[in-house]
Amino acid sequence: MMRRKPRMITILLVTFIIIRFGFLMYESRSYFQGSYWAGYEAYKNAYLNSQYISIHPTASIPDETLYAYAAGAYLKGESLLDVNPGTPPLGKQLFSLSIVLFDNPNIIMIVVFIFFLTGIYFLGKEIISSTPIVLILIIIILFQPLITSQFKFMPLLDIPMMTFQIWSVYFFIKGLEKSGFLIFISMVLLGAAMMTKIFSISLPLLAIYTAYIMFHKRNLIGWLIFGYLSIAVVAIVSYIPIYYRGYTPWSVLGIQKWSYIYNVSKLNRFFTVWDLIFFNRWHVWWGDQPVIRDANWHFSWPVLFGLTWIWILNHTRSFFRLSLAQQIVYLWTIAYFIMISLNQSSARYLLPILPFAYIFAADVLCGWYVRLRKKLN
Repeated sequence: MMRRKPRMITILLVTFIIIRFGFLMYESRSYFQGSYWAGYEAYKNAYLNSQYISIHPTASIPDETLYAYAAGAYLKGESLLDVNPGTPPLGKQLFSLSIVLFDNPNIIMIVVFIFFLTGIYFLGKEIISSTPIVLILIIIILFQPLITSQFKFMPLLDIPMMTFQIWSVYFFIKGLEKSGFLIFISMVLLGAAMMTKIFSISLPLLAIYTAYIMFHKRNLIGWLIFGYLSIAVVAIVSYIPIYYRGYTPWSVLGIQKWSYIYNVSKLNRFFTVWDLIFFNRWHVWWGDQPVIRDANWHFSWPVLFGLTWIWILNHTRSFFRLSLAQQIVYLWTIAYFIMISLNQSSARYLLPILPFAYIFAADVLCGWYVRLRKKLN
């Protein structure tokens, strides 16, 4: 009977996750209906009269409209360098694949979300051994507005990029523990993350992988080099269409440099992201008001990131006694916190670190609960 109880709890939690995920999909059902090509001209007209093309735009279009149009435009033969060149193409090519298969750019996001949640589960289990706690964590994430907004505005690139990142971290950890080949898989996934959204978001992970292997796992240096080559291959393959227009693989480096400069040119104030996280004061780079409130802000952010900092501070002195998984996620969290502190970041830049912050916060709360029970007993 005692063995059945944890199993029943697990079944109930998984059932709740499926119901919650299904509800979110149902709420967003309009995104999965209708023919993409029937509305393609409307996407095209919106783009041609938008801030991306016209000096005097009749209207501004959101990112999801831009990416949806780009996915179809690439299939029509438009150049990657003419339509949304500031963002790498792989994520939009996934949307193109969805159009080819389903005549809809958003259906593939159902698959991506499933891999996203599954990745959080496997990575969470590396930090928190309790299956029910990790499943509860996933349920909470499915109620986080910054995550659920990704269901309401499709297609966006954040969840695909995060999915590649999460699985990259997981396979890197497994590669350190078991097989160098998994390091290679991790680097391929990291390359995919870099080619989904601006590459610099994933660059701290590459630095961590490199430093960790160089200082702690030198027997895996060969796999690290092989991984670097795989990232280059992912980048080169993602840009194949431009080679038919006279460009070369070396041009990809220049494109990424331009993309990075384009995306960070107006981001120049340090540590403002923490004002946003804890006090909902968003330091913006447009308009007459330098500080505004962010509609995406949620009261859970100060608690979540505060607990993450508690976990980090509690384990800094004992870093070398942490498990491999804890060490890698610790380093990634610190590196990402440093990166967003050096830029004038918006709420969506919190997304890549959000699952990791939830894992750390849950681990802190579990630790407090265990200590409290010991004191009471």
